Amino acid sequence: MIMQLKESISSDVIFKREEEIAAKALSVLNSIPNIEVLAGEISARLPIFSFMVRV
Repeated sequence: MIMQLKESISSDVIFKREEEIAAKALSVLNSIPNIEVLAGEISARLPIFSFMVRV
C-alpha cells in the first residue's frame, strides 16, 4: 500500500514537501535561544539536524 502511494505521487512533490518541512524545523530550532544548530547556514541539506544545547 505504501509503495502504491509513493508511486502515485511524483518525486518532485515529495522533495518539495521535504524541503518545506526541513525549513520549518530549522526555523523553529533557530528560534530557541539555547540551541545552536550545527551547519545551520547550509540550505541544501538532508533533513537531518545536529545541534548543541547550551545551559
